[in-house]
Amino acid sequence: GVTRVTVTEFKQGKTSRWGLAWSFLPSLPSLQLPNTRKPSTAYSFNLPTTVAMATSLLTASFSALQIRHVTCHVPGRYVAWVTATSNTWSHGRRRRRQEQFEKENVKRRRLDDGESSGEQSGVSCLFHSVVSIEEDEEEEGVTVDFNWIFGSSKDSLNQFCCALASTVTAEIDTSTNKT
Repeated sequence: GVTRVTVTEFKQGKTSRWGLAWSFLPSLPSLQLPNTRKPSTAYSFNLPTTVAMATSLLTASFSALQIRHVTCHVPGRYVAWVTATSNTWSHGRRRRRQEQFEKENVKRRRLDDGESSGEQSGVSCLFHSVVSIEEDEEEEGVTVDFNWIFGSSKDSLNQFCCALASTVTAEIDTSTNKT
């Protein structure tokens, strides 16, 4: 008969499958594999700085981009809930030029009360995410992980993270070149 049985679970995204293995051989060695799999993150990037510096840069970027964020107190790392209701990180140059154009022409036209100011009134959100910043033991610096929670556009989280990584990395490079 069967002398040894093992059960395991395979996960990829939201899909989960069970695996079952058995053997008729009585002398198989026991094999325990460590669970080295990191939790699934929507986006992750490294920064060559400290947790405190990365935290202040990300918080300033969230505020500048009008991204709502609530910090949770977790010892040894930075964790925050992040919510984006509108895309404020794309087409920055186009948006600045449009704002300049509107400032110059504000005397010539009148705004209707019904015209949208560009802000959404909480109707929907692009994404809710959890961001964590931890010291990276393998590389010098920190790792920033964004975990998708829910929202209408998972691709928006990826675009936001790419823009944020580029902006924060440029700020770190600028600050290290000044010293």
